[in-house]
Amino acid sequence: MNGAYQHLLINHIPVLGSFIGTLILLWGILRKSREVQQVAFAVLLVGGLMGWLADSTGDKAKEVVKNIAGVNTDAIDAHDEAASRAKQAGLVLAVASLAGLIWMARKPQIPGWYALIVLVVALGVSGMMGYTAKLGGKIRHSETESSPATTPSSVK
Repeated sequence: MNGAYQHLLINHIPVLGSFIGTLILLWGILRKSREVQQVAFAVLLVGGLMGWLADSTGDKAKEVVKNIAGVNTDAIDAHDEAASRAKQAGLVLAVASLAGLIWMARKPQIPGWYALIVLVVALGVSGMMGYTAKLGGKIRHSETESSPATTPSSVK
């Protein structure tokens, strides 16, 4: 298993984890459910930590793909920069989620303001992770790019 395979295996977890965790937390806040909020904090904690792991496999992936024909090296650099920022934000979210879990273990209820702050951070991290993934797709997946509209005269 080479570095590119490792990176591709891991990099979807923080993207999906932050998005799904954000939705679960929103649901928990709306339902005022302690249990649902605990699940959300756990998902966001794992998602944030997996962002660090995905970023740590990025350099190995870069070494594997940088000399392959059709690979956009400028896209690698843009993806790497976005990944570093997303990783840092994901770690902040992981710490905030861990703090929420610890708080909930000690107190019967977490304050609504804390859950809302984590929700706002989670929304930002989810967006950053998604943007990083989009940039990663530009490295070699040209099919994700917008193409000119097909006109009737160009169709055979």
